Amino acid sequence: MFVLSQFSRVSRLSWAFYLADLRPWILFLVQIPRGLFQSLFFIYLAGSAGGYSQARFALIGNAIHVSALYALLYMSAIIESDKWNGALIFRVAAPGNWLVSMLGLSVAQYATVFSIGMTIFVVFIPIVAPDITWLNFLRAIPLIFMTIMSVGTFGWLIGSAALTTRWVEMLDNVVAYTMMIVCGINFPITALPDIIQTLGRFIPLTNGLLAVRAVIDGASYVSVLHLISWEVLMAFVYGGIGWLIFSRRLVELRNSGNYELM
Repeated sequence: MFVLSQFSRVSRLSWAFYLADLRPWILFLVQIPRGLFQSLFFIYLAGSAGGYSQARFALIGNAIHVSALYALLYMSAIIESDKWNGALIFRVAAPGNWLVSMLGLSVAQYATVFSIGMTIFVVFIPIVAPDITWLNFLRAIPLIFMTIMSVGTFGWLIGSAALTTRWVEMLDNVVAYTMMIVCGINFPITALPDIIQTLGRFIPLTNGLLAVRAVIDGASYVSVLHLISWEVLMAFVYGGIGWLIFSRRLVELRNSGNYELM
């Protein structure tokens, strides 16, 4: 009960921080248009090069990639912001269940990221891919959210690993655009060399995106269970590694007392 109470309390704080830092007009006038323009650009390129099927492929890929990019940025920022806003010293002085608080602080950000991706789908499906039935799209929504959360755990890992540097946002962008190349965003991963395909399978987003595409095309959850399982496994692995690194950082900081080094 204490854990649930802490999660609920921190979730409310998450919305308060979000509204103080990123007001709703930024979402509607900056973040959503940015996602729409990225998607439109790649949909146009894909359609010009390969026709309807490639444009449809790019729509699904970019709607999820835009969400993945923001998930990486937001989730790593949740870790890194503790350093810049001075909250990290309190975690050192009064250790608590930081994982629950991080999950709580992520609520508003995940809601924002999810809303951006959903807007892209809703705007472009009737125009670019009218053959996608809304029933199949609704069936795919849990997988879309799962995939976004999986990418978010990789953001936690980046934030924890790079906590002592100023490179977190730069690393987020490097990872996000690597995903665009190797995760099957604008073209099938089968078009890549075998070694790149293998690498892509170990990056969050690839397997989840494959599962989303299959379900949107009418596949059952059972037929993509192996993809779902692999995506969930990677989320736990990367999230777990991030948790271990961050915990180790706190121990080192507590033992050394050199907060300036962080």
